[in-house]
Amino acid sequence: MENRRYSLHASAVDFGGHAMGIIGPPGTGKTTLTYGLLTDTRFNYVSDDWFFTRIFNNGIMIYSSEKNSYIREDIADVWPDFAQALNRVKT
Repeated sequence: MENRRYSLHASAVDFGGHAMGIIGPPGTGKTTLTYGLLTDTRFNYVSDDWFFTRIFNNGIMIYSSEKNSYIREDIADVWPDFAQALNRVKT
């Protein structure tokens, strides 16, 4: 692309100011891996399911899409660490 921006069907987390993209075919566990990493306080959420990248001469920037991320209905069953946070979500 001329503007060097690309979209990816993938997940992304931040680790100490460095983005980590989790890329793979559908159904291979990208979301599960993202949730697992988020149980470690050194990781921060960027995006799940879709993100954009922009390539510069000295690096690549990852940023989330404009849409909200998907949260699986059974997340608290699979990852009990998230149960308390999900109870605070307003629908």
